[in-house]
Amino acid sequence: MTTQTKTTVKAAIQNASGHVQSAVVNTEHSAIAAVDRVEDTMASMKSSFDGVKAFGSNLTDVVDNAGRTTLSGVVAINGSLMTYGRDLVADTVELGRKTIETRSLTDAVALHTAFAERRLQAMFHTVAAVNTLAQNNVMAIFQPFASMVTSAGGTADATVKNMQKTAFKTAA
Repeated sequence: MTTQTKTTVKAAIQNASGHVQSAVVNTEHSAIAAVDRVEDTMASMKSSFDGVKAFGSNLTDVVDNAGRTTLSGVVAINGSLMTYGRDLVADTVELGRKTIETRSLTDAVALHTAFAERRLQAMFHTVAAVNTLAQNNVMAIFQPFASMVTSAGGTADATVKNMQKTAFKTAA
């Protein structure tokens, strides 16, 4: 009976040891799988962060470009208006000089009429030039924003989809 008890205890110990080894192996597999999921999640989060960082850098460049474009546009418009003003003063001085030299009222009226026509044409030309400059600058300012939003839209969709996939994998 002693021999039978030893064999039964020995068998129980071996049986228990087998269960423990099996549990350790299962636990090890589960732990490795969990670590793999966490590493995948971290890699996806790093990729997402890198995308956000790139978007931020791109946004900074676009805003900087918009500022420089705005400033150069203001300078160009200011130059156009200054040229108009300088020409107006010179033309007005010339009108005054020629008016004094006129010999008749008819000549003075013709002189002033020609002055008014020149100044109106110059004003319309300047307004058209300023309008063109303003339109071109607005387009130059907003085109990079539009491109960034368009490209970020695709990037953002892909990033959200990747994060959803990763979240679902981690939860499983």
